[in-house]
Amino acid sequence: MGTENTKAIESLRKNILKEAEHISTFVLDKNLNFKDFIISNEEERKIIEETLVFDIPDWKRVKLNPQTLYFKDAGFNTINWTIPVDKIHTYYQLHRILAYIYVNYKFCPLIYLATERVLYKYKMDNNLTNFVFDQTQAVSSNVYEKAEEIKRELSKKDYYNNYEDLIPLDETLTTSFAIEKIQSVIRILGNINCKKNRNISTLNVERFLKQFDTTIQLPMLQLISNIKVLSPENELPDKIKTIREEIEKDKKIGVLPLGDFMNSSSNLLKNLKDTFLENNITSINVNSDLIKNLDYILVIDDNINTGIQCLNIMMRYLGCDKTNISDEKQKELWMDLESKRGDIQEGIKKEFSEELKNKKFEFLFIAGHETSAETLKRHLKDYCKLKPKDFNITIIHTLKDEDKILSSEYGGYSEDSIFGDIKNNFDKNVMKRDETQKMLNVLREVGTALVKKKNIVTKHKQKPADNALGYRNRENLVVFANSIPTMTYTALWCEGKYNKKDWYPLIPRK
Repeated sequence: MGTENTKAIESLRKNILKEAEHISTFVLDKNLNFKDFIISNEEERKIIEETLVFDIPDWKRVKLNPQTLYFKDAGFNTINWTIPVDKIHTYYQLHRILAYIYVNYKFCPLIYLATERVLYKYKMDNNLTNFVFDQTQAVSSNVYEKAEEIKRELSKKDYYNNYEDLIPLDETLTTSFAIEKIQSVIRILGNINCKKNRNISTLNVERFLKQFDTTIQLPMLQLISNIKVLSPENELPDKIKTIREEIEKDKKIGVLPLGDFMNSSSNLLKNLKDTFLENNITSINVNSDLIKNLDYILVIDDNINTGIQCLNIMMRYLGCDKTNISDEKQKELWMDLESKRGDIQEGIKKEFSEELKNKKFEFLFIAGHETSAETLKRHLKDYCKLKPKDFNITIIHTLKDEDKILSSEYGGYSEDSIFGDIKNNFDKNVMKRDETQKMLNVLREVGTALVKKKNIVTKHKQKPADNALGYRNRENLVVFANSIPTMTYTALWCEGKYNKKDWYPLIPRK
């Protein structure tokens, strides 16, 4: 082991000992009932010093593949790579990534807590954001339970102020009911494929909840347990079939993605190939010559939002001129026809646009606000010069203002609506209006802070407070298997800083 590593370990050792002494002094000063597990005199301090051992791996030999030593059935192991059974221990010692800290058993809970605090401080001092503190499988159950018991009492005395990730869960979240709710959230969100390179776990849920005051952690768990994940493969085929049946059989239909191949529209169309084939619908891309043979164009996306993105992309598809539109109106509608915002990568050929102007359109969205269809209809008429008789807009699930979970009237909800069902279910489980009001205030405060540096504020000059509870404060809890709508509660998906600290959203957007 190099001199640098030796010095680092010695520094870590000193810091852990110092923290153990600090915890011991705190326990004595607050007269907490844990004197058998702390340093009460010089002799006990000496025992810890003599038995505190660090077993650090040789980082140069570390193997990061967690299945390297996994033998499901040794009798059927391939002869291409084998290891003698009596050498497994040696191999592990040479290639492991885990480090171990040993101490006299009596003081294991104390060193457990001291080490956590030292590493947390190292994390904060070095601006490391991906640390997770979870000792459930790292130490014996007796040590873990005693350490966590001590931690809960220390936390009540504010010992863990500014150490948020180490604060124990509120006791209301350790009941069998809450544990099952957390597992339910994990099952629901396990269907999402758009998270940032991670699978959601109990730790992710707990870490998210810990960011809130303990008085609303359980109601917040109730809120996130009502998230609904919709799959385009389940929602769209029947509607596509209906659209096909309502159009004359001799008319040819093509489906065009709303934006480039990286957008949500293109991604969901990839999984609907069989549906298009069954309904004799042709898939086309921008500038395709196939446009000449079509009568109708089907445009599909998961979320219509306000319709502004759809409008901007359609204007570019159709080669619309915006010179006659006032600068103020262009800013309001985020018109950006010259730049490549990622919506369309290649230039639109004039021939394609001219052919497109002669087609009829069917717009199909999985979700949208109750005002979205009429707003988009007006925009398409005014700025794309489409005649109302030449296009239809269908939204499968419509979010009404009365279905806003926290800010709308208690007990009020729309029937026969997925959004209404969510609102109704939440109201049945969280009946205290002071709790919902507190949740609303906190989510608004967090969302306002997070959205300040997003394009909607910095580029499009929208007020942070108007988008603190999701885009246009929609308070949405319906998400998709491949994307998180921005109209979802901002605190659920938006990364950033709140009170000068990193905010950890539950379902961060890509």
